[in-house]
Amino acid sequence: MDQALGAALLNSLRRSGFWLILLPLLFAVASFSGSFLLNERWQASGVIQVGTMGNISGGARQHIEPLANALERLRLRPFQDLMLRKLGIPTDERNALATLFRRTLFGRAIPGTDLVEISVQAHSNAQAVNWVATVIQHLQEIHAGISDPHVNQLKVRFQTLKQDLDRTSAERKRVVDLALASRSSDARPDGAGTALALVAMLQGVEINTLERTLAVMEEQLGPMYTRPTKLMFEIETAENPVYPRRARAAFLGILVGLVMALGIVLFRSVRAIAALPRN
Repeated sequence: MDQALGAALLNSLRRSGFWLILLPLLFAVASFSGSFLLNERWQASGVIQVGTMGNISGGARQHIEPLANALERLRLRPFQDLMLRKLGIPTDERNALATLFRRTLFGRAIPGTDLVEISVQAHSNAQAVNWVATVIQHLQEIHAGISDPHVNQLKVRFQTLKQDLDRTSAERKRVVDLALASRSSDARPDGAGTALALVAMLQGVEINTLERTLAVMEEQLGPMYTRPTKLMFEIETAENPVYPRRARAAFLGILVGLVMALGIVLFRSVRAIAALPRN
């Protein structure tokens, strides 16, 4: 019985060997060929540095918009609708381009940096680049709208303090000149010269305070603390479409064909065993 069973299985495998080769090959060719019927998708990505704003009190620089908020903005439906309208794409759910844009628009913070990578997929390289560029440009406009009033206010405050410094310095020079003149003139009592010297000293303290404040503000307005959101590198595109991946499609076709061929082998083996005479 064991010999008959082994012979039946061997014979079944021999007869089904054709399917073990043909089916994986057929499915691989079919999958690979079918991938050419699908719309290609190309991916473009751009890396931006979220801008920062200085502050009057000094201290650590602050981002115009926290990175987490900027990333969350990309997922908001109103933001996506606005981008689609800018791109001239209907926001209708049934529109294939709108659906593709919504599903593939993605942002991630690059660990250990203040950089954000934004990517999206489209049906051509040029289209993908245009979509990413439009998103980045709009983010820059939003951030400029947030930071410009603050930075302008900081600049006005800087100019006001600069004028105060110039005025106080000029007044102190006049007071010092009067104090020196009082020492060499008998026309003024000694008390007046002392009062002028005290005023000059207080004005000197005020000038030192203004100079320190202006130095901090100048640093805060410098590029180290105040800078706009900017594109760090040229927008990149993949050398090949990200979808469909034809090599993967062919490999999956081979796997499906192999599974079906093994199913045929198993079925024939069961039939061969069932046909054996029973003792």
